Amino acid sequence: MDNPREDPLKGFGRLRYVEELLFHAGDAGISLAAIAKRCGVNRTTIHRDIRKLMDDGVPIWCDKGKYGIERTNYLRAVRLNLHEAADFHRGGIKV
Repeated sequence: MDNPREDPLKGFGRLRYVEELLFHAGDAGISLAAIAKRCGVNRTTIHRDIRKLMDDGVPIWCDKGKYGIERTNYLRAVRLNLHEAADFHRGGIKV
């Protein structure tokens, strides 16, 4: 995740990537500029994305211009395809 993207990420894919960057930033956090560079977009766009993530319940902290995810209050979203979701619903997924 260290390489900046040459092509800008769009929409939902960018939101998930921003969420991953924030999660992996740990206690040190990451700046809007660093996230924007990695996503190939403007800082304003990243600020809006962070607001959307917060509205979706992602516990994001900000301190001295650095952002991160409050890990103690964070539950990662589980993404399943249709067949996995159907198996899970029937109780067929084994962990």
